[in-house]
Amino acid sequence: MASRSPIALIASTGLMICAAASAQINVDIPLAVGFPAPGLPSATVVSLATPTTNDYSVKAMVGTIAGPGITAANNTVLWRVGTIAELVARTGSTLAGLPSGVTLSNIETPTVNNVGTIVFTGTLVGGPDVLPSNNRAIFSGRPRSLRLVARTGNQAPAQADGVRFASFDAPRVGDNDQVVFLGTVAGPQITFNNNQVVFAGTASQLNTVARTGTSVPGIPGAQFALLGDPVMSPQGIIAFTGVLQNFIGGVSSTNDIGVWKGTPDNMQLSDRASQWVPCLTQVGVIDSFSPTSINEDNDIGFTAFLTPRLDNNAPNTLLVIRRGATGELVPIAQTAQWLAPGVQIGSIGTPRMSGQDNVAFIATLMGSGVNNSNNTALFMQLAGELSMIARKGYQAPECDTGVRFGDFSGVIVNRNGRVSFLCRLVGTGVDATNDRGLFSWDRLAGIKLVVRTGNSAVLSPTDARQVGSIAVVMDSGNQDGRPTSLGDDGVLVFQTTFTDGSTAVAARNINRALADIVGAGGMPPSDGIIDGDDIIAFINAFGASDSTADIVNGSGQEPPDGIVDGNDFIAFINAFAAGV
Repeated sequence: MASRSPIALIASTGLMICAAASAQINVDIPLAVGFPAPGLPSATVVSLATPTTNDYSVKAMVGTIAGPGITAANNTVLWRVGTIAELVARTGSTLAGLPSGVTLSNIETPTVNNVGTIVFTGTLVGGPDVLPSNNRAIFSGRPRSLRLVARTGNQAPAQADGVRFASFDAPRVGDNDQVVFLGTVAGPQITFNNNQVVFAGTASQLNTVARTGTSVPGIPGAQFALLGDPVMSPQGIIAFTGVLQNFIGGVSSTNDIGVWKGTPDNMQLSDRASQWVPCLTQVGVIDSFSPTSINEDNDIGFTAFLTPRLDNNAPNTLLVIRRGATGELVPIAQTAQWLAPGVQIGSIGTPRMSGQDNVAFIATLMGSGVNNSNNTALFMQLAGELSMIARKGYQAPECDTGVRFGDFSGVIVNRNGRVSFLCRLVGTGVDATNDRGLFSWDRLAGIKLVVRTGNSAVLSPTDARQVGSIAVVMDSGNQDGRPTSLGDDGVLVFQTTFTDGSTAVAARNINRALADIVGAGGMPPSDGIIDGDDIIAFINAFGASDSTADIVNGSGQEPPDGIVDGNDFIAFINAFAAGV
């Protein structure tokens, strides 16, 4: 009974991406390069861009088409792809909320939430009335029900007459169809000191969450000077960082940065510079913050930069979680935390957090034997346990001996404890044609290679192509409203461009079979085969309350909870019998 980790075809029938061993391929997505374009008779799909997904393998994909009457002005299409592919938007068309003659000219990376709503930003064209000051728009909705959320040049909701949208960043969306985005406004009485605004709401009702030059929740007399990029939980809870104007409301350079959290009409100060925080190594107070992350429990995570700095004047960083239910501030990792004899955590990057407080982050290392070839690592906290899962300079799994991890380009984590990361490869036989790899990680299965540049992709028995590049949406906790490439169902979606210039989009199921807990010889990591080694290892681990037997939580579901009990025993027996 072998577990499966198939690469499912999205872009080209018969696509097989070959790594150290060939992966099984299933064709299950009704959208393919070279085939008819769904919803557009006589059109053919020519290429597909980087896809995004939700937790149920419903994907949002932008592609180009060709055929009769199709030109550069109308050849880009956005589809929502589940069991069928549905047309959402197309360049050259006038969408709801736009004047006649104003059409869409490009579509940026879309986000799809768990109820199937798609949110995206696009550029507009259409005669002399469309200018650089009014040619950007945000749209939200589903096939046949798309709505305009905001357009540059339009009146900004909840602002004085004549105050217009001037620009906006990419929107974030919750599962309640609320969106949040950071924008700027222009118009009467608007200056550089009061033109930044965080907006949130729906297409029919946008609200002002915060604006520079105006009052600050939780700090009487203070005013915002700068606003950070907001995130949104599935339930619609918003979090963002902000900088305060000095010398107003008791604000100084020591306490002028904070984190706010809440709903548009009830934002509250969560954390602020100069406050004490529970530390793991050197004690300090907050000096500044990284951007925030948020999850389904409305917990927020951030990296705080502390004062004082370390004795060698190096930055002292602390990754913490503020729990939504209790308000407890929980430290996860800190600079100078020991990893191995002589090796410590250095500076910690922005965390990516999902449900169950699964947190992934990239950090530098310092100490004995640390140099530019091995000074970065990828970490994961799962079930309260912090692990270094990959390090620059280490051998890359499923690659030839001497091929090592280089710099990490991004990381994403889901609520079931799966991680995917993109990195540069270095070492023996590595050159510009094969120096990128996309990997997945599971606590028991370890690191697996998903795809690498230079690998072979078989489109048919007579058509093999070489992977030239990999494009994947990274840096999300999968519950913060950002676009994501990895769902809680464990399906990872990505795009490849071949060396001949053609493209393909594929989906890889990175889930580990529950009963596959060890490899040959009865030792972790798992090997993709469910056999007697797994059942012997489970019984031994269960009897010793070893973490290898911790495969589910108290509800009998993933991720594991750090407790070995009857739930794990039942889950293993059921999974072993089912061969999964």
